[in-house]
Amino acid sequence: MRLATLFTAGLLALLLAGAATAAPSVIHHQGRLLDDAGAPIQGNATLHFALYATATDPTPVWLESHAGVPLQDGLFHVLLGGLSSLEPETFSGDLWLGVRVDGEEELSPRLRLGSVPHAFRAQRVDELDADNVAQLLALLNSLPDADGDGYTGTRFGGDDCDDRDAQVHPGAVEVCDGLDNDCNGTVDDGFDAFWWYPDADGDGYGVGPAGRLTCSPPAGWVMVDGDCDDGDASSHPGAEEVCDGRDNDCDGLADNNSPTGDIYYYDGDQDGHGAGAGVRFCSPPLQHWAWMSGDCDDANANVWPGAPEVCDNQDNNCDGQVDEGISQMWYPDNDGWGADGSGTWACEMPWGSYTAQGGDCDDSNNSIWPGSAEICGDGVDNNCDGQVDEFCP
Repeated sequence: MRLATLFTAGLLALLLAGAATAAPSVIHHQGRLLDDAGAPIQGNATLHFALYATATDPTPVWLESHAGVPLQDGLFHVLLGGLSSLEPETFSGDLWLGVRVDGEEELSPRLRLGSVPHAFRAQRVDELDADNVAQLLALLNSLPDADGDGYTGTRFGGDDCDDRDAQVHPGAVEVCDGLDNDCNGTVDDGFDAFWWYPDADGDGYGVGPAGRLTCSPPAGWVMVDGDCDDGDASSHPGAEEVCDGRDNDCDGLADNNSPTGDIYYYDGDQDGHGAGAGVRFCSPPLQHWAWMSGDCDDANANVWPGAPEVCDNQDNNCDGQVDEGISQMWYPDNDGWGADGSGTWACEMPWGSYTAQGGDCDDSNNSIWPGSAEICGDGVDNNCDGQVDEFCP
């Protein structure tokens, strides 16, 4: 909370004429209270006022409390000295005003009291109501230093970039509050900024993409987005899915992964067998999900566990083998026998000269093959039994 605008009247004659002038018996004081987000405070408040000899003096020279002060658009009006007398010796030097709201700490910084142009006009505002709020605002805006921070507003040729807030002026300490406190043209410079998202249901997850990049979160905003139902605190990323027809965990599916649901597998080719990790559903999904898993090619409806194997160079039945039971080895050949190690697996004989019989020990000679007659004296193993000219005299 902060005191954004301060205006006092009653010290004008004393400060202009010198100590010989009689001290005021009351001080008309108007101000405006804003919350940490910069919004005006409404309702009623107990305001505690204290006058100090310096900006940091711990001991006040005068105290007074006003209970039930009405706040309208943050604006209030009190008569200081109406409850606790203002003694003449109180005004022997500079004075600094401290303000506390209800039971909170004193607002910082304290404001130095001094004469201001048109201060006499404030004496006409004896009570603050709906009829004179606009008048008071217009009066405050007409002052070269409306907030009393010692810096003239830009509209009067000064360099105070917000003459409604005494904590904003050149040289002020920059704090993370969404304001340009030191009037250097940059808001919250020197602080790291983060994206924040509105969290209406208070579950710690906000709604994107309407985020806000600031160094501190606005009230009711959080750093994590992704909430798919910001009106229900039980629905957010990471929540446990329950069987209620809603997407509790915000993964885009309702009633999935509930501990009480049945396991289904994603079935991309809709052949009755799914693949991948199972997902629990409270009720059977409409499509693309199956009770059975193990599909080794979920993009091909002809491939699934138990499917008939066909000659297509694929593992149709997902048993880890290709074309088993219907393919065999074929050998290139010219004499009805092929050479071992030269064959190829195929369901049908490849185009060209092939044979299903292997074992030819010299497939370049048509007279050599298993079972061929041995020719004596040629020094060749004609029958491929590993011997040469056996049984010859």
